[in-house]
Amino acid sequence: MKIITVAFIATLTVFGGVVSASAQSYYAGAHLGMNYTHDGNVVEAGFPFDGSYDLGYAIGGFVGREFGGNTRVEGEFTYRSNGIDSIGFGGVDIPASGDISSLALMANVYRDFPGATLTPYVGGGLGVAFAWINDFSIAGTPVADDSDTVFAYQLIAGIGYPISPTVTVNLDYRLFGTSDIGIKELPPFTNVPLDFEYLNSSFMVGLRTTF
Repeated sequence: MKIITVAFIATLTVFGGVVSASAQSYYAGAHLGMNYTHDGNVVEAGFPFDGSYDLGYAIGGFVGREFGGNTRVEGEFTYRSNGIDSIGFGGVDIPASGDISSLALMANVYRDFPGATLTPYVGGGLGVAFAWINDFSIAGTPVADDSDTVFAYQLIAGIGYPISPTVTVNLDYRLFGTSDIGIKELPPFTNVPLDFEYLNSSFMVGLRTTF
């Protein structure tokens, strides 16, 4: 909980700094794209299963500030959602349903590498994610419907293409992960713990406007 609190405060600090930036130094934008949740362990009371997920989506926005030396700092919020496809055990996949979703608040730092036309960039971020396991059922039997707040991190690589002096199209890849999402099962297994590994590959397109 302490690391989550520190990350959340850092995220809010970035948002506050960005909003107070001068008119020549900040930007805002939005992005959306495809989200792939990697297969991972689903641990029930210490016993591991394999979780498999459908292809989903991601959508969000950001505000940031440009500094000298081709450095940017921003605050970002992004919502991700994927359907739960199956739960595997012993090489056998059992059909499952429901979805795994998150809303992440991130503090990001970028390094731009300006070129003649394109500007590649790399970055990373820390923050918090509010995560939900919605209407999770296995073979038609309801198992869980719960939420958790977890530490979040990401690595980013992309390319920016200016379509005007103040508007840039971004294409990027984000490896986004969190600490395990811990929830409780529904009756008759009330309070049996379930822990979901949560790691995502997000392929995003966005627009960034500089003011």
